[in-house]
Amino acid sequence: MRQPPIDPQTGRAAVVLAGLLGATAVVAYAAGSPHPRADVPSPPKLEHGVAGLGELVARAETARATLDVDTMARLANELGQFAENTTLATKSTTARLELVELYAAIALEASVRASVDESGREAANHAAARAITSARRLAAEIDDYPVDHARLDAALARTELAAGTDLTAAHPAVLLPTFRDPELRAAAIAEPLWRGREPAPTPELAREILEQLRACERRTALVELLTADALLRADQPEAARASIDAVLQEVPQQPLAKALLRRLGGGTAIAAVVPSPAPAAVGEPIDAAAVDPPTPRPVEPTPAAAPEPTPAAVEPAVATPRPVDAPKPAATPKPAATPKPAATPKPDAGKKKDYDALLSEGCKLVRSGQAEAGFEKLREAFDLNPNAVAVTVCMAEAHHALGRDASARALCERALRKSPNDRRARLLMAELEIARGNESAALEHYRKVLQNDPDDAKAKAYVDAHGG
Repeated sequence: MRQPPIDPQTGRAAVVLAGLLGATAVVAYAAGSPHPRADVPSPPKLEHGVAGLGELVARAETARATLDVDTMARLANELGQFAENTTLATKSTTARLELVELYAAIALEASVRASVDESGREAANHAAARAITSARRLAAEIDDYPVDHARLDAALARTELAAGTDLTAAHPAVLLPTFRDPELRAAAIAEPLWRGREPAPTPELAREILEQLRACERRTALVELLTADALLRADQPEAARASIDAVLQEVPQQPLAKALLRRLGGGTAIAAVVPSPAPAAVGEPIDAAAVDPPTPRPVEPTPAAAPEPTPAAVEPAVATPRPVDAPKPAATPKPAATPKPAATPKPDAGKKKDYDALLSEGCKLVRSGQAEAGFEKLREAFDLNPNAVAVTVCMAEAHHALGRDASARALCERALRKSPNDRRARLLMAELEIARGNESAALEHYRKVLQNDPDDAKAKAYVDAHGG
């Protein structure tokens, strides 16, 4: 016998009624079942979010500017833990880039301190070596990711300076007044003073370095302390004390400042020490005590966390690296037959000149008395071919014409290492030696010019006038 059709409205009401009865039963069962509060698991804590990373980045920037090595060491541990624990590739890469910069700053501070603090030299060298190795390893890990490579390169350059590399020779762009890292430029220019190499800088070179340090527009703690070191060497203790006090007001236990203060009081002599770039064993995280064992300060209570800023205010501007958290969606294949459109030619006014044209124009301007304009052309040529001797020498001539003899000397020395017989580099080096009052060195340069060009009138006249 055929069953009567089910009324859809009656069926819907039955389902709703059953659902209500079921929900009531579930609630009643839950209410009558024992659930001790202590056994209920807490909701999982959110991993470090944007605000957490933003706070670490801001604290790291402040610590680097004030050269607070204790805080930098603690932040290195925190950033290392963050990079390991986060599941977001972008944040992990950002944290590692900050770590490279922190280790580079720690390494350079310790390297400078090792050269002026005899009592803490061994600990400073150890701290520098650990930081150098950590910075190099981390930089290698993130080098293939689309991070800010200009920042990464600057951090590595700071690391190499700490390790003993002559940065003005290895990376001559650091001598440019427009170099993006004024602090690194100041440290590289001042290296002949703080490194303590032999022979010692002449009084003229020391004065020029001091002028460059005083003119540095970004007065970080490192720049202030390098200036204080130069002032002490120039027998200006009161001015040196002012620079040291400015740092100690921000970080009362800053170890390099305290070492210079002891030297100001006659307690510590300067010795030439180059830190070892590779210790026997280096591991993470960095030991805060190893950074400054002679002057530990009490651990202050951790302040309450500041209100979390909005993501837009704290997310560092770092490009997203290759996704590691989820596979990439399949890319839609492009039609093979569609050719790429030809590039639209740029107007002649904006067209980039080639290296030869820029070099020729820049050198001509420098040698005609327009050093500033020539220098800008040479910078463009240098970007196209930074290893060329010709542009290096012309840039040295521009520096000399603009009164920057320390930079001119560094570039000339670099050019002569590549091309020992370069005539213009030898002639300029002779002029620089004469300006320093070092006639014997100038004579030697002129003699080498005559070995390759016996008819050079300028070299011949000087050699004839100074003993043949």
